[in-house]
Amino acid sequence: MCMDVRVMAQNGQRVSARSMEFGVDLLTQVWQRKGKGTWTVSMQPSTEMGKADQVDLVAPNSENQTIQPYEFTASWQGNYDFIHTNALCNSEEMGRKTANGYVASDGMNTQGLSIGSLYLPGMTYYLTPAQVKKAQADSTDSAFVIGSAFFPTWVLSSFSSVEALVNYLSENPVYVLLSQLGLEGENAVAMTLHYVIHDADGQSAVIEFLYDRKMHIHRCYAAREQFDSIGTDICDPYVDNFKVRRFSPCSAYEVLVDHAYIGVMTNSSDYIWHVNYLSQFSNLTNKVQQASQVNHTLPIRSCWSPGPLTNVNGSGLIGLPADPTPPSRFVQTYVCQQLANRPKTINEAMTLAEKLLNRIDIPRGLVVPEALKNNEPLNSDITQWAVLRDHESRALYFRSYANMTWEKAVFLDIDRDVLLKSFSLTETAFESSPVLTPIGEHRVVAKRVEVA
Repeated sequence: MCMDVRVMAQNGQRVSARSMEFGVDLLTQVWQRKGKGTWTVSMQPSTEMGKADQVDLVAPNSENQTIQPYEFTASWQGNYDFIHTNALCNSEEMGRKTANGYVASDGMNTQGLSIGSLYLPGMTYYLTPAQVKKAQADSTDSAFVIGSAFFPTWVLSSFSSVEALVNYLSENPVYVLLSQLGLEGENAVAMTLHYVIHDADGQSAVIEFLYDRKMHIHRCYAAREQFDSIGTDICDPYVDNFKVRRFSPCSAYEVLVDHAYIGVMTNSSDYIWHVNYLSQFSNLTNKVQQASQVNHTLPIRSCWSPGPLTNVNGSGLIGLPADPTPPSRFVQTYVCQQLANRPKTINEAMTLAEKLLNRIDIPRGLVVPEALKNNEPLNSDITQWAVLRDHESRALYFRSYANMTWEKAVFLDIDRDVLLKSFSLTETAFESSPVLTPIGEHRVVAKRVEVA
């Protein structure tokens, strides 16, 4: 139940924010990677769900420069360093044993381009190994094969803008396979993902691999003109009235590009479904409504003033969903983003992004998969961490379930990979919090008061 939102300030500066919700401790770390150089990923996809793929990875400037010859191998030349969060990794097993340490569940590169991986169960359709092999045999172009978990790593190290990424995906075959990741001896998690990308130019895009066996790219409305002269118009009722362009980089799949992105992203269902679902809430407003405009039989009463309320602060938002399901989070975040005062500066934009994240934060125990018996350990979806991304200054701000104080990460001048932080889901010990001290000099002067 992740959430991503973009906030634009009046002065043109922009930030984006993302929360990570999951029911299993992702053992997340924050790394700065030396992305410039040759990357190689070798994959042996598991044919059995619940089993982890075999993955070996050689990164630029890493100590290990040999790789296992698995079934599929991807190699590319990285251009940019990046800071990222990973998943299903710990310090002892990070690296060659599982390669999970290089998974980028979220991150930003030195050019201000960010990508977030959000869970999309039951909706994704990736090419199978057999389909990829057939496409490779049919294609005269170089075949690039990457797992869904490592797709963001490739993006962060290779592209500087949304425009460059979309143009590349529209013209070149990129075969994405389903990744299944897990720690040694544990069940694997299928990485059924969709992705949201933002850049320093203010452009954004959502990328999905859906059950119609097409790659869907949803760009923001401001980029509509850029595709007027390329691609082919199609009429597809699935995308309603959005203008769509079709591209065929290979025989295995098509790429559909539209301009449906509206500044918010979450999990299931697919993106167009969420955008269409917003039409059911077009009556919402930030204006206080009179009782006659809302409902004469409002269940809210005051014991001091019986009868219908004449006005209630926030009454224009009666009906705004507040449950933690992805559709409701999408609606709530979009409505609040649109109705809130537009920030004037980057600091105000960061504050608004933080407020939007606060509205959808999930505490432990609020969302559980099923009724638990016999005092079983609670497996609960929680907001494990959140990130604010400042695309102009290339800074990332992180907070975790156990520590809600933002911690800033900026790019360092490094010649090797650097571990910046490991997230902990342990409850905060509030007794150890620092005590506030007075600001400035304050003195209390006792004065005798004479009573007549």
